[in-house]
Amino acid sequence: MHRSKHFAAIVVACLFASCAKEPAKPVASVPADTAASLPAESADVLRAKLTAGGIATEYAALFEADQLGSILERRSVGSATLDGEYAFKGARLIEYRGAKVGDAAQVELQFDMQGILQSGQGPNVSEEDIRAIRNRAQLLRSHALAQCATKMHQQ
Repeated sequence: MHRSKHFAAIVVACLFASCAKEPAKPVASVPADTAASLPAESADVLRAKLTAGGIATEYAALFEADQLGSILERRSVGSATLDGEYAFKGARLIEYRGAKVGDAAQVELQFDMQGILQSGQGPNVSEEDIRAIRNRAQLLRSHALAQCATKMHQQ
């Protein structure tokens, strides 16, 4: 019982840390040729692998002052490797750059703090594409925070 309370406290601490009100830094572009080298694991970088919805993914979650700032992702769709970069402010996705979830077409989306799309929708970007990116961002964010909590619990 004591361990489960301790673990719950760590999870809550990670979630609160991720929701802190610090200004988000702009997302830096990651050229396609450097995406193969996601940042190495460190005190501020969490590396993980995940398969969800039949899509194998490797990602690096970058933390700034114990707050999740961005996630760099490499996902395998068929024989293609697709890259994406998500920027967060607290729990909000504020920017996405990279391939659509299911194909190599590139998109750049920017959202405000209410989640309203500010730029990026065009004839080649559907509501379904935007929804898939938002859902994937939430999935990766949740997974990264859970991995962070697990890592803290093991220390």
